[in-house]
Amino acid sequence: FSAIGSVTLRNARSRLALTAHHLARGDDRVGGIRALLAAAQQAQTLPSYGDAMRLYREAWRLAEGTLDESRSPTPELKRVALEAAVGLCGAAAIYGDSESDSDQRAASRGISLAEELGDLELHSNLLAAYGLLTLNGPLERFDDGMAMVERSVEIARRAGSPTSLLRAARGLIFACVLDARFAEAGRLADEMLAALERSGDARRGTDSYMGARFFRARLLVDSDDFATAEPWIAESFALSERFGNRTVKAASASMLAWIAFLRGEYDEAERWAKLALPIAEAIESLAALRSASATLLLARAQRGERGVTSAEIDRLERGLLSSGDLGSGSETIVE
Repeated sequence: FSAIGSVTLRNARSRLALTAHHLARGDDRVGGIRALLAAAQQAQTLPSYGDAMRLYREAWRLAEGTLDESRSPTPELKRVALEAAVGLCGAAAIYGDSESDSDQRAASRGISLAEELGDLELHSNLLAAYGLLTLNGPLERFDDGMAMVERSVEIARRAGSPTSLLRAARGLIFACVLDARFAEAGRLADEMLAALERSGDARRGTDSYMGARFFRARLLVDSDDFATAEPWIAESFALSERFGNRTVKAASASMLAWIAFLRGEYDEAERWAKLALPIAEAIESLAALRSASATLLLARAQRGERGVTSAEIDRLERGLLSSGDLGSGSETIVE
């Protein structure tokens, strides 16, 4: 969206964050947690994913500490703690800034809270996010992650929440892609996109629709169907410009850079990577940052260019040191 709108939202988010920090240091812990969550959600809307992650983590740490100190936690406290766990794990799974131990502890405790409160919608959302984090973790836990994602779909159906079912379905698509179950992933992706067409989300270019396009793009790229992937992702890039979705714009440019690199079109790969990087940097999307940085350096290396700036190394290291993300390219190590 416009630069004026971006500045306005950023200023509003800053004011909200200051209020949240003030409340968090006071006696009203629940109010402080709610304020931190509101500021985190505002940061995601901007988007400014680094700010969102920091605020979600602060909300969870305050909630966790308050739960530990309370002999009889109120339902209200349990609910805001659950909301903090869902926000934190959801953002960590998508945007690539997972602190494995603390975030997994938040997920595990959050699942227990969801079961205790009987909140099927938040339970499904948290399982979908935690499942993705687990799928991106050690190989020996892959089956656990798959089971969580599948269970999230089951719970979302019981909850009757279209939004939760969409989130769970996206997680299941990605899980099937990682498990090389491409036909099943394709069927699920087609069903999801058709539902978003019927609901009018496609016409409006909602975040749900643009996110669904990203997951289909990942399926096409990871199954090496570049002939179908390239026009699909190029269309996603054009739609992201039309609807002002910088997250999908950065991811699409990163994937187009990677496809160009694999075809040996190194100038084109560099062009797309350079287009993706400032957007990924601005919104602090480590997934796109990692992919575009790696592709840029690989393209230059193929042309015999060995010079690398400290800023480029810094960007790549920030991406490589992240975990639990839906990185939009190959897992590549640049020497």
